[in-house]
Amino acid sequence: MELSTTIEEIWRLLQRATVDKRSPFRTPVLGTQHQEEVALRTLVLRKIHPENRHCTFYTDYRTPKIRQLLFNPKASLLFYHPKKQLQIRLNGKISIHHKNELCQAVWHNLPLYSRRDYCTIKAPSTLLGKDEKIYPWDTEYTFENTAKGFQNFTILLFETHKIDVLQLHHSGHQRELHQWKDNQWITTSIVP
Repeated sequence: MELSTTIEEIWRLLQRATVDKRSPFRTPVLGTQHQEEVALRTLVLRKIHPENRHCTFYTDYRTPKIRQLLFNPKASLLFYHPKKQLQIRLNGKISIHHKNELCQAVWHNLPLYSRRDYCTIKAPSTLLGKDEKIYPWDTEYTFENTAKGFQNFTILLFETHKIDVLQLHHSGHQRELHQWKDNQWITTSIVP
């Protein structure tokens, strides 16, 4: 068996995951490091920009991952498709966009239910007291009362420098490494 997942195919699979809510590639695991700890979490893949090797994610500026990325912007993404038995790992660097024109343009088109996620009274990962509320409203949220969530809305742009692809197969696993060098992808077959 020969690995047939080209760079173009990888980007196509990831692009499809941005619109196909059932795609396992839609929710990769993001790994960051801060001091002596490695932190993993699942994010929703929002957009793919193959021309500049970017993956786009949304998050709340108050999350611990923002502090980790401010300290060290290097990160890894892990995608796995169980039916295809295909693992894709991306290594790269994340830039944080907060309260800028890019965020404003996306926020303007964000559905109401998504805006709600950035309106919690306390920061994500904060412990809640017994009777504390998560959101500032009791029963209903609107575009007006979720507008303040913009102050927390953040876009993460993951710039890919390396793609490691592993195809599992009973007749033998295959693996390739794609590295961005001199404005092009250099592909090498490696031992799985």
